[in-house]
Amino acid sequence: MAKAQLTVAVLSKSLKRKLFDSITGIVFSFPKSIDEALQTTPDVIIIDETGDYDEIGSSIKMLIVGNPTKENIIHFFNYEGFAGFIQTDISPNLLAKAIKAVNNGELWLSRKIMSLIFADYMKNVKKMSQIWLECLLNLLRSPTADRKLSDIFNMTNLSKLLSKREKEILDLVANGNSNKDIAGTLFISEKTVRTHLHNIFRKLDISKRTEAVSLMMDACSTEGLSEILLSFVPFVQISQKKKTNKS
Repeated sequence: MAKAQLTVAVLSKSLKRKLFDSITGIVFSFPKSIDEALQTTPDVIIIDETGDYDEIGSSIKMLIVGNPTKENIIHFFNYEGFAGFIQTDISPNLLAKAIKAVNNGELWLSRKIMSLIFADYMKNVKKMSQIWLECLLNLLRSPTADRKLSDIFNMTNLSKLLSKREKEILDLVANGNSNKDIAGTLFISEKTVRTHLHNIFRKLDISKRTEAVSLMMDACSTEGLSEILLSFVPFVQISQKKKTNKS
């Protein structure tokens, strides 16, 4: 049985109708409302960034017509169906390519904007690691550490979970030492330091326990922690999508 053609509902008022005339292999409809569009269950919806997109679920890919700034992209990553940005001057050929790409699960964003987003991400990684480990150390020093962390991480003997060396490294991290500083203090390589830090997070299963975020925030006095934690949400979502690099 032949594969059905792609169906696209165009709700954008910014794109001219003639843009779609020369595109073949894709069936376009031009509903007057989001409710009308959803009734046809299209594969992709094209909608303006100022449009009524709140009701579009994750099962329909959403291409936004507008200005693909870093702030706009981070905003739209809150919507599961978001698949990328197109602009009003897009050509028919590039539009067809974008539709097919997002229908295949790819993310349609330019190399330039992706570079900006990930540059910010890398800038925050070191700061995030420092704060996260400081919070963890505060918990380990707490008189009720065994009970608090056991409840979250399903552990029964926290005192034996981390090695003496791992606790030494946590102390040094919390005091502001870099990986290079720690390596020099303990007479080990930076690679070994990174391995110990990786093992600490692995043992606590922090990457898989979102419940830990609130507990870490309670234990950490560093200002701006919640903002830094929340800034990582878009990057987690990006990692779960396929990315397409286009000019």
